[in-house]
Amino acid sequence: MIGRIVSYGYFHNIPGSLADKGCYVVKMIDGCQYFGKALDLMSLPSFECMTLSRLKMIKPIQTKHNETFEKLLKKEARTGWSLLSPQVRDRIHGYAKPTLFKRPRLRMMEQNWNQYFKFWFYDEQTAEAVILLKQEDKWRVIRMLDPVWIVNCSKDDIDLLNMAEIYADDGHHDVGINYKDMAVQYQTIARMCYTLGIHYGCNWEDVNYLYVELMKVQKERDERDDKLEAERLAKIPRSVVIRAVDNVVGESSGVKDKAEDKD
Repeated sequence: MIGRIVSYGYFHNIPGSLADKGCYVVKMIDGCQYFGKALDLMSLPSFECMTLSRLKMIKPIQTKHNETFEKLLKKEARTGWSLLSPQVRDRIHGYAKPTLFKRPRLRMMEQNWNQYFKFWFYDEQTAEAVILLKQEDKWRVIRMLDPVWIVNCSKDDIDLLNMAEIYADDGHHDVGINYKDMAVQYQTIARMCYTLGIHYGCNWEDVNYLYVELMKVQKERDERDDKLEAERLAKIPRSVVIRAVDNVVGESSGVKDKAEDKD
């Protein structure tokens, strides 16, 4: 279940959002949620809106609209909800589902930057993956809030991210999740994309075929391992199994007692 907010931001260049506008992305410990409008954020439970008010909004492109909303959100949380109305728990039905996009929105990413790559790391301040580049003695970065955005990188970029391990400091967010555990999400997506051949402009029919074939191989491997394990257990003497059960239970097993009764 998605929950426990670690960061949020307002991003442009996201297909499916309102025309000439961006959308709000709320990052939680196990996924991201996408909201079309600022007021849609108020469909979140009130305690999560309080969490948002304590965070600094990520704004790659500063606009008067998102700046005003961030200030208003902080003020309302501090003085009481009068202009904004977050969702309050219903005593019978609990919280209703928030108003958000049903599917993740893939932000357009810069491509073919692999030749300038130095390393990448997890920024615990914003909960983003930061790719550090050096091009003609100039340093710059590419930031990704949602790990799923990696699929919009080029094939060569994903090949590189698959090989390069992401760095993360020791420590954890206020909600309790470890920085390294959050960083692993990016590494996992990069390796999944590399394995399945997912990248910007890929043929999704080929990806689906490869996925099905990999699942068949995995199923055959699991069945083979289960068979070998069953054969190994079958070779273990019955007396050894009884002693092992006795050690776990802490007393003579029923099997052993029945054997003694027959004697």
